[in-house]
Amino acid sequence: MIREAEYLISLCKAYLYGEELSPDTALDYELLYKIARTHNLSAAAFTVMNTSSGKELIPAQSLKRFEDDFYESVIRYDAQGAVMTALDGLLSEKEIPHIFFKGAVIRDSFPVPEARVMGDIDVLIKPEKRSAVKALLE
Repeated sequence: MIREAEYLISLCKAYLYGEELSPDTALDYELLYKIARTHNLSAAAFTVMNTSSGKELIPAQSLKRFEDDFYESVIRYDAQGAVMTALDGLLSEKEIPHIFFKGAVIRDSFPVPEARVMGDIDVLIKPEKRSAVKALLE
């Protein structure tokens, strides 16, 4: 495994356990960013790097990329929360039983929920309600 991928795993561990992780000056931070972004982990990685006592050792341009992804994830978190609230209200109003699951539920269990990037919102409905839900969404 390449050094940047190993460091990303360390960043994720530090994020989940609230640990500090010192910057590794031997890393290619642009490669680290590309790997983190590919796996939707750049926002979580930023939360650790931003609180590191040695963050000035991280190339400023690379840190800025991680920071931009973090703020983008905050905006996405808020937008997806609004969609979930609207969808919950709409389905409840039409008395369609439903449950949000996967990322929609666990995201608030993360140390910085806004850094838990979701690509979609998973909602479970009864199979016989599919047509009704499709019509509501259209």
